[in-house]
Amino acid sequence: DGISGWRGSLLWNDNLCTKILPTFHPAFILRNYDAAMPTLFDLKKARDESHSIVYETAHPTLITRPTFEQVMHELDRMEKARKKVAFDVETTYATLEEDMMMTSIAICDDDDWAISIPLASDMNGWFWTQKEWLSIIQRLKQFFESGIPIIAQNAQFDMGVLHFLYGINIPNLYLDTMCAFHTIYPELPKNLNMLRTTYTDIIYYDYMKSQGDDQFYRYNALDAITAYRCAEPIIRELKEFGVYDFHQKFILPLIPVLLEMQMRGMKIDTDLMTKTFKKEMEEYEKHLNAIQELTGVEQVMNPNSTKDMKWLLYEKMGLPVKTNVKTKSPTTDKKALEELHKKYPSPLFDHIMEARHTRKMASTYLNLDNVRDGRMHTS
Repeated sequence: DGISGWRGSLLWNDNLCTKILPTFHPAFILRNYDAAMPTLFDLKKARDESHSIVYETAHPTLITRPTFEQVMHELDRMEKARKKVAFDVETTYATLEEDMMMTSIAICDDDDWAISIPLASDMNGWFWTQKEWLSIIQRLKQFFESGIPIIAQNAQFDMGVLHFLYGINIPNLYLDTMCAFHTIYPELPKNLNMLRTTYTDIIYYDYMKSQGDDQFYRYNALDAITAYRCAEPIIRELKEFGVYDFHQKFILPLIPVLLEMQMRGMKIDTDLMTKTFKKEMEEYEKHLNAIQELTGVEQVMNPNSTKDMKWLLYEKMGLPVKTNVKTKSPTTDKKALEELHKKYPSPLFDHIMEARHTRKMASTYLNLDNVRDGRMHTS
């Protein structure tokens, strides 16, 4: 929750009785030039706000922990209104042992209103009875498939979650705010935090997601409101920059196509994959043995462990310490190994880099744990 999160948020200082707007320090920009353009956006907002002492910020209505009747009523109301709606899903992380799980979904059809619907257990246990939960999922399917215009940030992810977990399709995607913003400003970050500070007066709220269930649901609802608020300003800029037709013809229609490819996956020859995995792991073991022989170290070193490599190269072998340009901390990344190899030629560095490559190849691309239906899927 440092300056990268809070920058661009309009705040009030009681001691100074004035508005303040955090942004990056010039020295930081010199070291990280990617921060230059967001800072210019912040300065423009500061200039605009300097014309008035009045401090106004968003205080939206956020419905969290709704009753079953509230959920059904609001879904009915929004579907009948046929207005544009924004939504955002929150999920658990998928692991090899457990599939992804959707914890909540927020839906918004107004600048200052959103509802967050819990869909999993929290600290208070299961929120719904089994019958209620099934009814909500069925109603969500009817709602999203009714053809109402839908807004989402990184829609391919959220639409993919709905389709993968519940078979819910969205036939009328109105805008993916992330892709549309990237069409206008390809050089800028395209995360929701960047969009929030560019187009809205909503202050930073990402910290809420780690402050308990109640705050987590508020965070979820604010994500939906932020996407909703950003949509129309982004569409105006698409037109002002002369890229609206390009976006509508090429970018927006591509999202469901990519989603379908993602869901279908690529068929894999599992027998060949197993053989190749075994071959790569044999190569990996050869590199580990070579590292042991060249260094005289008895224990097996993990080439992917920064801790192991720092000890081996900088403590055991006494080589000059290479540091990360940004963090100034010791590093054993590829660039560091290449620099050491150039000054102190040794096959050791080749074996370390090749061991990393073969391990990455085996664990990421050749691991059958990632192939559950005979197909490999992107995420």
